[in-house]
Amino acid sequence: MNLKKVYIVLMLLTAAALPVCAADTPNMLKTEFQDIPPKFLINSDGSFSGLSYDLMKMIERNSDIRFSYSADVIPLSRVTFDISKGAIDVQVGIQKTPEREKLMIFGEPLYKVKTVAVVRADDDFSCRTLADIAALGPDDGRILTVWGTGIAQILKSMPGLSVEDGARTPDAAIKKLIAGRGRVLIYHNLTINYLMKNPAFAGKIKIVPLDFRGTGLNDTWQYIAFSKTVSPDLIRKINRVIVEARTRGELDRISRQYLE
Repeated sequence: MNLKKVYIVLMLLTAAALPVCAADTPNMLKTEFQDIPPKFLINSDGSFSGLSYDLMKMIERNSDIRFSYSADVIPLSRVTFDISKGAIDVQVGIQKTPEREKLMIFGEPLYKVKTVAVVRADDDFSCRTLADIAALGPDDGRILTVWGTGIAQILKSMPGLSVEDGARTPDAAIKKLIAGRGRVLIYHNLTINYLMKNPAFAGKIKIVPLDFRGTGLNDTWQYIAFSKTVSPDLIRKINRVIVEARTRGELDRISRQYLE
């Protein structure tokens, strides 16, 4: 037998020895990490953590779903754009808004966040409602928030409010607040509580009571969301995993680590 025939025989034997496992190949979905701590965190050793990241790994543990991602954090506005265009398949932890419902498919709710108001530590801020802030005028009553977020969309839809959402990240919005470029920062407690532990902001800001009833900014759910290119079967499978995790208390156990 010449070398060419030997090579062909070896290739055939190798192929025959390999298991036929196409049906067992995990379903791979592409995602991105929002630049919204502590949903996704890149640790000093290069590992990942965070509330949404932990929930993503929970889905992997309880299914054959796998997620692919790069070691970067991406502005939420870009994440929203990418999922709307099918550049990514899924996002774990995003607020549902009428605008976003036109761009993506929302699945099961994951965890709930609370909207809070933050001012500089030396501010004698006495407003109790958004209407009180609007009455201060566009300069003294300027509201800061993060660009491309659900909170920004809701605030900007309210007549009478002066909203500045140029900050691309929550920490950038806090820096604007400290610099006096706005009177109050409105965002959710998950990120605000996390950033208030940052030594750079210690003693410089404080949370103040503000009544958000009737504004759509009360406690809000963060959902899993899918590109419209993802198959209905995969969406149903992941939603089922989430429902089962909620029933056995796993969702609450994970979220409490970051929300309490």
